[in-house]
Amino acid sequence: MSLTTALIELKSANDALRSAIAELVMTVHEDRPVNSDIAAMDALLEVVLELQATAAAAGERLDAAVDARDLPVVLVDVQQAVAECALRYWRDLRSYGPMSRMRSTARARGYEWRTWQNSVEQSQLRCEPPLQRSVETVHTAWREIGELLRLYLPTSEQPAQASASAIAADIRRP
Repeated sequence: MSLTTALIELKSANDALRSAIAELVMTVHEDRPVNSDIAAMDALLEVVLELQATAAAAGERLDAAVDARDLPVVLVDVQQAVAECALRYWRDLRSYGPMSRMRSTARARGYEWRTWQNSVEQSQLRCEPPLQRSVETVHTAWREIGELLRLYLPTSEQPAQASASAIAADIRRP
């Protein structure tokens, strides 16, 4: 793999992630049941919008890399945004607490809410593969950068060449 391929893969994975999260936002916000002005609904929408913002932040940093040589510069920020996105997904959406609150709220409010809750859960599950792919492509990009460094940096058996001024200082005149 090359840096160019790694950058293309990162952008593709981020596009898929943003698309899946946009679907989740639509499901949570647009498809919500009638009379859904409750705190649990607002909290869920806020978490989903924050998730969307962190994925967008990663995409903006990737878009700043117009050339593959820019990848090492932006990859730290991309990794941070993807890690934050994964943390929000697992901690604030898929963990026991948030899932339990959403399910108990839906259970208490009837059929329309249960249908909506099932749609939200399915949409959340569709976010998981693109999120995992994004995390994996960040790791792959770091590996590629590491391999390039290994190829171009001197090894311990091969000392770095001294600068011209250091060589000149070692030369003694009679």
